[in-house]
Parts: sequence; C-alpha cells; structure tokens
Amino acid sequence: MQLDTSNLAGLILAGGASRRMQGLDKGLQAYQGRALVAWTAMAMQPCVCDLIISANRNHEQYAQFARRVLHDSESSAYLGPMAGICRSIEGCVPSSTIQGLLVSPCDTPGVTTKLWQSLVSLANANPNSAVVCHNGERLQSLHCLLPRPTWDSLLASYADGNRAMHRWLRKNGAVELDCSDHATEFQNLNYLEELRG
Repeated sequence: MQLDTSNLAGLILAGGASRRMQGLDKGLQAYQGRALVAWTAMAMQPCVCDLIISANRNHEQYAQFARRVLHDSESSAYLGPMAGICRSIEGCVPSSTIQGLLVSPCDTPGVTTKLWQSLVSLANANPNSAVVCHNGERLQSLHCLLPRPTWDSLLASYADGNRAMHRWLRKNGAVELDCSDHATEFQNLNYLEELRG
C-alpha cells in the first residue's frame, strides 16, 4: 500500500524534561513569534491525516497544534523518545487507516514539508523498512518514517528494554535518506539563548 496523506499519521515528540532549557516546556517556548512545536506541526501537517503530540505536561496548550496529545506512559518519569513513539504506535494500531508514522522532535524548526515528502517517497520505494534521515555526518534517528510492518519489532524492542532508537534503526536495516545538502534543517534548539538569537 502506498503511503500518502490519507493513511499517514505524524508524531511530534515533546515529552522531554528540557533540562538544558531550565526545565521549561521546550515545545511551547516562542521562536520567531511561534511556539517551537508549531514550526514542526506546520511542516508535517500537509503530509498526514492525523497529527499527534507526545507530551508529558501542558496537554491543553499542546492540543491547539494537533488532533491528539498523548502521554508517554502511565508513569510520571521521563522515559525517552522511544516511549513516546511506542505509545503513539499503540494509539494507531486499532485504526486500519493509519499505515505509517512520521516522527519528528519538536526542537528542529528548520525541517520542511519538502523533507517529509522526500521521506515518504523513499518509504514507498522500501515499503517494509523504516526510513530515516542522515545529515551527512550522523543518523537523525528521530526524523524517520515507520511503516506499519515495522511496528511490532519496535514495540518488542522497547518492551525488552532496548530503548535506543538509533540502535533499533541500525539493527533493523533502516533505509537512509541522504540529507547532506540541507543538513542545517536538523539544527536543534536546546537553550533559551538559541530561541532568542
């Protein structure tokens, strides 16, 4: 089945503790006049039929940017990005419509719709594999597309305690999208000074 705007969900990861941002909820901090999460939502929205934000606090504020806001887990602890990905997959499993999950962190406002479209095209050429961005220096493991055939493996890996996304991608033969000609899109903002600069 071809992946397109009728059967893709998007996931924005905003569940971190934001320790480098003085504990403030990173995704809701203003950057060039918009909440940081809004930049990611705007870039991803044209590619998906459902948009999810994984957040561990401030759900009401995040709800203005997505159709659904999910908590990483029942625990109050910060369990890392794979927890948010798995929780979102579990939320999509009952729907026969959703056949793939586009994933992005909330702190890379430079990522464009064009990049997501390129990732979808690569996924359609490799329908049973995860696809992931590579900026020419390293894997951007949280900028990826996970088609439904990969979900069971990811959920099992997380359940077994193997919770590093980059290791799961490598182990399962993820196909890499070469983004070396626009690597600056992946610059992530971690400090308040970067938001104001």
